[in-house]
Amino acid sequence: MIVQLITAFLGSLGFALVFNERRRLIFAAAFGGLLGWAFYLLLEELNCGTFFAVLAATAFVSVYSEVLARRLRLPSTVIFIPAAVPLVPGGSLYYTMQAAVNKNETMIKFRGSTTLQWALAIALGLSLVKAFFWAVSKAAGRSGCSKGGPKQ
Repeated sequence: MIVQLITAFLGSLGFALVFNERRRLIFAAAFGGLLGWAFYLLLEELNCGTFFAVLAATAFVSVYSEVLARRLRLPSTVIFIPAAVPLVPGGSLYYTMQAAVNKNETMIKFRGSTTLQWALAIALGLSLVKAFFWAVSKAAGRSGCSKGGPKQ
């Protein structure tokens, strides 16, 4: 488990560097990746199911990114993208494509459904948190647009 957490940190760190992240944000993005993967591993250990574990871990990373973004006054995607990298189903997608190249329909269905579940969990986790923060922002009277938002 320690190796997985270190790898998650380094993977997020690498993506933060590739995306030319600002120096002050590199550690925050990498730490978010480590926290998200730790949350995923914890939920998997509790037998919560892969879909729910990925969804909850993505939501956790998204909340982490939103809170940091508001404190540092920057877009949340700057933190979220590198921090969510450990949750991306790269291995599952690779094996799905390998099965497709080998024309193994049974494995395509199995691996493809797993990949699709992961992708849907990531999309849903991010969407739920974004919608929540948007609603809270709207209720607080902030439009999210510059210069007071659109005219009514």
